[in-house]
Amino acid sequence: YQAEIAAFKGAFYADIFGWMRPFVESGQLLRLPPWAYDAIIMGPAHEFARRWLGGMQELALDEAKGIIATAVWRAISLAN
Repeated sequence: YQAEIAAFKGAFYADIFGWMRPFVESGQLLRLPPWAYDAIIMGPAHEFARRWLGGMQELALDEAKGIIATAVWRAISLAN
């Protein structure tokens, strides 16, 4: 399944990076290599989901969404 996963991720990230491109070019977002965006954007959500599915459910999903979104935005935005 490695080739199928790679193809899916390639198309998925191509769409995301296409959407982000104008913001990078206008200086609103940091210019980073694709792997860095993957780690910064998907990493926190992935880690939270792993913990939440593992039983750490004392934090509501909506609250976690806000915390993670704010942290990710601060990590990639030049407007800070």
